[in-house]
Amino acid sequence: MKVIENESFAAFVDGLPEDGVRRIKSERDRVLEPGGRARVRLFERVGGGRPHPRLHIEFPAATDPVPARTWVAAPAELPDTVPALEAWLRQTLNEQSAMLAGADLDLSQAPAGSQRYWKDSIRVQRTAAFFEQVRAAVSQWPATLGDPDGAASTIRVVEDEAYATTLVFDDADTGTYHSYGHDAPFVHVLEQLLDSLPSEGSDAMAVLSATAAESVRRQRTQLLAHLDHLMRHKYAYEVVKETDIERTVGGLLIDRRTRHIVSEVASTTTLSPTFERLRIDPGSEHEEAGAWIYRDSAGGLRLQDGTPVTVPAGDVRRAPVPAAQLTFQRAVGDPRLREGVRLDWDGNGYVQPGRIEWVSWAGHCDVKAVQEQLGITLTETPPPSVEEYRSDTGRTHVYGRNLLLEAFTSVLELGSMYRRLDGTGREVKGIHLFG
Repeated sequence: MKVIENESFAAFVDGLPEDGVRRIKSERDRVLEPGGRARVRLFERVGGGRPHPRLHIEFPAATDPVPARTWVAAPAELPDTVPALEAWLRQTLNEQSAMLAGADLDLSQAPAGSQRYWKDSIRVQRTAAFFEQVRAAVSQWPATLGDPDGAASTIRVVEDEAYATTLVFDDADTGTYHSYGHDAPFVHVLEQLLDSLPSEGSDAMAVLSATAAESVRRQRTQLLAHLDHLMRHKYAYEVVKETDIERTVGGLLIDRRTRHIVSEVASTTTLSPTFERLRIDPGSEHEEAGAWIYRDSAGGLRLQDGTPVTVPAGDVRRAPVPAAQLTFQRAVGDPRLREGVRLDWDGNGYVQPGRIEWVSWAGHCDVKAVQEQLGITLTETPPPSVEEYRSDTGRTHVYGRNLLLEAFTSVLELGSMYRRLDGTGREVKGIHLFG
């Protein structure tokens, strides 16, 4: 249903407890400032219309609490050579070095958890202002010491040296590497979001208007596409072994369109296996006629829930499934995981023996570093969480710190790939490394 924000709605909102209760849709284009460093928008309102999903992150400079000041004063006796200019410049820089580095700053004024970023940002701004004033002053000196190119070069050299230093960054930790090797990659939040939606045919779906029901279907489609991409390319419970793909990834190999468990075509003997969905002939006399089935490790047939079933060969129907249409359903420890299922996981054109060793050290450290540098670590005390109440299902879902971090990480990683280059700098086709 569509909420009309009229006087009645305003009266309802005014009556809500003053404890952070908000209508998510009304808040989603608000600018967030996690960690006091980044400005984040998850939605963007274009032309005054409804907000649309668009992740936008700015990393603005910190605000110097001290007003602009004069760093450079012309000497009583102007330098008349480039060496004299350099001597004056280095002396002036040395006299101002403590203040340029922020010795006067009160770190209690910095955003919580971002003291180093705050001080480092102000140091860079002050250094830039210092050299702007140097250039302005030198430009007024007669004929720029008779050697304008030499003067400009000298200033650039000293300026480069002034910026060079050892920086220590804020070290708030996201608390996870979202790593391969355990059930950490950022798919759990997507699973919970899917679970929160009304299911097709449920009472909750039945009470929705046609427009609202279609909106729920779109949300489910989008979430599944997002989850399927991450499960196919970013998730691995163990070090991936393409000749034992289900047990090492920790997921059932499924057709992303139907969600059915697929089987490797039994006659495949090459290093490029093909796949199919199996079904008991709907027109047969079998008690499970029409049920979708799969082949287990021993070659036996099972229903989708893993129940063994005996089916005459003539009653088994097959539907080919392209490899590009496959993904995984997370199922760590599930007894249905089959030994020996093969898949060209890294896309190099064939199933390779042994483990894909780079997965053993891959840990999605690229997004971990980005989030921590931006200050998106959600380290407040107590840890932040979001509670979502859905009036259609009557259920409340809680998204704690770990799931909130997963949500952001999954957006950063969606669609990303690293290229693997050979010795000549050319991309190795089909092979993609993930951080």
